[in-house]
Amino acid sequence: MNLANAAGTFDIAGTTAGATITTLNGVANSHVTLGARTLTISNGSTTYAGVIQGSGGLALTGGTQTLAGANTYTGATNVNGGTLGLIGAGSIASSAR
Repeated sequence: MNLANAAGTFDIAGTTAGATITTLNGVANSHVTLGARTLTISNGSTTYAGVIQGSGGLALTGGTQTLAGANTYTGATNVNGGTLGLIGAGSIASSAR
């Protein structure tokens, strides 16, 4: 998923089972809206500088995904394979392994 536009939003809040994407890439001020769902990244290979928000969580199952935004989501962060990096203002609220 590429959110190249600063006003871009990827919203999975209305899904019934969350979403799985290969990688997440985006500029500052772009948004991923989780609602209560989990976003799974299956083969991270980029940096996401936007904000991930909502009560849902984030799962990484492979690759290297870097987060550079001040994320506000409150669900669990699960790394089930691969590497999750935080740079700059990058942050996560909760985590589990």
